Amino acid sequence: MSLHNRSVAVLPATATLVFALMALPVSAEVSPPNILFIMADDMGYGDVGVYNANSKIPTPNMDALAAEGMRFTDAHTASAVCSPTRYSVLTGRHAWRGRLKKQTVHYFEEPLIETDRLTVGEMLQNAGYATAAIGKWHLGLNVLNNSGTGFVRHGKGVNVDYSLPVQGGPIDYGFDYYFGKHTGPVNAFIENDQYVGTPVLGFLMEVPGWDEAQKGPIQLNKALDWIEAHHQQNVSTGTDQPFFMYYAPHSPHTPYTVPPTMNGIPVLGESSAGLRGDLVYEVDVAVGQVMDKLDALGIGDETLVIVSSDNGPELGANSVNGATLGHDAAGGWRGMKYRFHEGGHRVPFIARWGDGTPGGSVIPPGVTNDATIGVHDLMATAAELSGQTLPADAGEDSHSLVPLLTGDPSEYSRERTIHQSATGAMVMREGDWKLIMGNSCATIDFTNNWHLYNLGTDPGETTNLIVQQPAIVQDLSAKMYAELN
Repeated sequence: MSLHNRSVAVLPATATLVFALMALPVSAEVSPPNILFIMADDMGYGDVGVYNANSKIPTPNMDALAAEGMRFTDAHTASAVCSPTRYSVLTGRHAWRGRLKKQTVHYFEEPLIETDRLTVGEMLQNAGYATAAIGKWHLGLNVLNNSGTGFVRHGKGVNVDYSLPVQGGPIDYGFDYYFGKHTGPVNAFIENDQYVGTPVLGFLMEVPGWDEAQKGPIQLNKALDWIEAHHQQNVSTGTDQPFFMYYAPHSPHTPYTVPPTMNGIPVLGESSAGLRGDLVYEVDVAVGQVMDKLDALGIGDETLVIVSSDNGPELGANSVNGATLGHDAAGGWRGMKYRFHEGGHRVPFIARWGDGTPGGSVIPPGVTNDATIGVHDLMATAAELSGQTLPADAGEDSHSLVPLLTGDPSEYSRERTIHQSATGAMVMREGDWKLIMGNSCATIDFTNNWHLYNLGTDPGETTNLIVQQPAIVQDLSAKMYAELN
């Protein structure tokens, strides 16, 4: 296993510690940290051992990270599917405020991020950071046709000139370097703005000329190499430029093609939750190897590392060919990916910054935090850590987590949060109340798949109170309509 070399005691899933006196406040004496944001694809709340003692998947590195830092129990994605969540992470803004009202973007769709939209990459570039994106993009691309006269918008990869630069990818949105794969059906890596090699066409399957199982290891090594190169540049120039890396593994998303090893560490067959479980373990091995790299370079303690997911686990994650695995990928929450119930958007969220010892870390070690947060809070958090003020028209749905991370929760400003299902159904959460506004937000229609739950008394979302609590429905729906308009 790739458990980075520390002696840690993993906290039980129910532990909540008082930490205000242990934290070190962020001040002018604390330099802006490196920021490494790792976002797995379809990793569920119950996949990670520190969130689910009965998980059938070994996750020693993520468990160790939680023991050395802070584990959030009420963290959410903006959407229960990929593209809108990724948009929100990079912009601090819900995708439904723009053109994407439901579902995801396809491969040849125009870039989802508006050209004038400030991204976390651009913001940190402005603050002097080196920036890199590694892994899955899935936010649209401008891909030129064979004649170079226009962009391909439909089809399965035919009539594309793959020798021409792509446009609207990560390097056009604030990243100095990119290496990764956009999404199917074009099986090819992109480095910066160029396809690498000759793309092969296929979708969610092994195709001749493309080894799907090596996608994760190759991207991991690109991440490790970039961190090493950046550090060596700092050493050779006598500078201390911080970095931001958005590292987005494709695992454990389908197809369930598992590498035998990752840099010599066995992966295939290492879980008791089938091939998908092995892919969750692949993510854990990647986390461990990245932490090993940071520690080997002596920069682990000055790097804020966050590990999360883009949405809940894929349907069928708990079984293979209809046979149950005894694994609960959603960790006891109702629903899974695509759905508006908690399992669709409640995800692991672990943050570490420091050496993992009491008094020696900006984030105190071994803390469980129950505050409601979102993965899209990255934008405002990075702004505060880098000493910037977000413009009024940027990151409007993002809230800085710095008060929570450093022990001053009274300064955390979120009053409510919004989620969305794959079908576009809106969810308004305020305190324990959760209003699901069905498949339509046009009118208050109690027969149109509207739900109201109190997560404090009914975390399993079993009792719909939509009729019994009309005042709560009116209040939350009015607030939702105000956001939509």
